[in-house]
Amino acid sequence: MRVVNGKQEIGSERWQEKKLLVYIDGEFIPDVNCSNIEEQYGLFESLIADDGKIFNLTEHLDRLYDGAKFLNLKIPLEKDELSGVIYKTVEKNEVSPAYVRVGITSPGIFPVTHQSISLQIIVKPLPQYPEEIYTSGVSIITVPTRRHHFESTNPLIKSSCFEANILARIEGSAYFEAMMLNETGYVTEGTISNIFVYKNGVLITPPAYLGLLKGITRELVIKRAKDVQIEVKEEVIGRYELYCCEEAFLTFTSAQMVPVTKIDGRTIGSGQPGVITQKLLSLLFRH
Repeated sequence: MRVVNGKQEIGSERWQEKKLLVYIDGEFIPDVNCSNIEEQYGLFESLIADDGKIFNLTEHLDRLYDGAKFLNLKIPLEKDELSGVIYKTVEKNEVSPAYVRVGITSPGIFPVTHQSISLQIIVKPLPQYPEEIYTSGVSIITVPTRRHHFESTNPLIKSSCFEANILARIEGSAYFEAMMLNETGYVTEGTISNIFVYKNGVLITPPAYLGLLKGITRELVIKRAKDVQIEVKEEVIGRYELYCCEEAFLTFTSAQMVPVTKIDGRTIGSGQPGVITQKLLSLLFRH
């Protein structure tokens, strides 16, 4: 506060009539809603749409709304309304099969208001993976970048805070996927995937408490495996268990399930997708 012409003047009031300038990509632009370029936080979901159907939409929306509640963000639509808008957005884009991303963001200003929350739905062609990744498998690597500690960035939230995943992806850029360990050296997940290993008649995947997202496809694989009497356990996995397993595979939305035949240069099993992997792949694909 200062005195101007004998009157007290509050700094913020001086600028109410002034159009401030913001520098964006080489230009100074007036009258910009600066909240769009300030630090933001939020969450998102990735979905597949094909032939007018959006796969596992209920499960994705449940996770989205739970995450929003955890972050204290109120999504401006009810679940059934958002579902309708997602279908309408897919229909308008006339892309099939399609990748659909639903994002909820808020500028890093408080208090968060209903008006400050942004909902985005992006539709684009679904990435087409070569058939050989399913028939021959892929090579993956464990990388130095560690998964965020669950007390700093809760892994159960599909958060837009993706820095560690991006760094891990850069470190593993020569491989199909990069696996991230937690602060104690146990396997958590890949940059965009969950991992399963199979040995001695048991299918094993790391438990969520180690610091990983409980992927929708991960949960579906667990259900399908139990349906066909395959024993499934959520147990701690280290590099030893990765290298010495009989089979391994990744799960994530856009490719669903991908066999892994090499980890950190070690050949897994026979070096070809295993029997259990192929069985689950036949049960899972596009269901």
